[in-house]
Amino acid sequence: MFREYMLEGRLPERENLIFHLLFLACAIPAAFSRRERLHQLLTGAMIVLFVAYIVLLFRQLR
Repeated sequence: MFREYMLEGRLPERENLIFHLLFLACAIPAAFSRRERLHQLLTGAMIVLFVAYIVLLFRQLR
C-alpha cells in the first residue's frame, strides 16, 4: 500500500486497498497481544483473506 503510494503517487485501487486494510486490522491486534487463542483466530482469518485475495486477483486476470 505504501510502496504504491510512494512509487505512483496514489493509493491502490479500491479492492486492493480494502484487502490491505483488512490484513492490517488483523495484524495489529496480533502484534500487541500475547493471547494464543487470538493469534490462532487471526491467523485463520488472515489465511482466508489471503486466499480470497488471490482468487479474486486471478479472476480479474482472465
